[in-house]
Amino acid sequence: MRTTIFVISLFLISKVWGQNDHDQRPVIEHSDTSHVHSIKEFFSEGELSGHFRHYFMSTLNEGALSDYYANAVGGFIKYESSRWNGFKVGVGGNFIYNLYSSNLMERDELSHRTARFERQLFDITDPENHHDLDRLEELYINYRRKRISLTLGKQSIYSPLVNPQDGRMKPYVLDGLWVDYAPAEGWL
Repeated sequence: MRTTIFVISLFLISKVWGQNDHDQRPVIEHSDTSHVHSIKEFFSEGELSGHFRHYFMSTLNEGALSDYYANAVGGFIKYESSRWNGFKVGVGGNFIYNLYSSNLMERDELSHRTARFERQLFDITDPENHHDLDRLEELYINYRRKRISLTLGKQSIYSPLVNPQDGRMKPYVLDGLWVDYAPAEGWL
């Protein structure tokens, strides 16, 4: 019994550690950009990042309702230039593969509905596409000066109200202008 409780506790703790850790508000860093003197350095001294992801989702309905499952694997690659005269550009995209899944377009005989959540792992505008799904996710320009940062374009936003929705292979991204202002200490 103790062993079972211990194993379950470890499993639950690992799930908590795996959650995203986002600050309430991003800190406007004050980095020195005087080392970038040309367009070549602007792009060559940038940063490449990415991640890979595997996601299995299953809906097990009670009774005669249909059950659905989907298994996806994919990744995200992002490039962010270095900062030059306050400007920085970013571009990122993802790719997703459907490893295997039930027929997500098959309608349940009782409810006459298809798989709702499993379809969202893939392209909901083209649910029959089960092959390589590539998409440009982020394309933005950022300008930062002193206590203000402006980002214009297609971007991921982390805030208490807007987040990338961790329950999908493709996060939510928003188009528009994001302004972040860090007031001086003791302004209130």
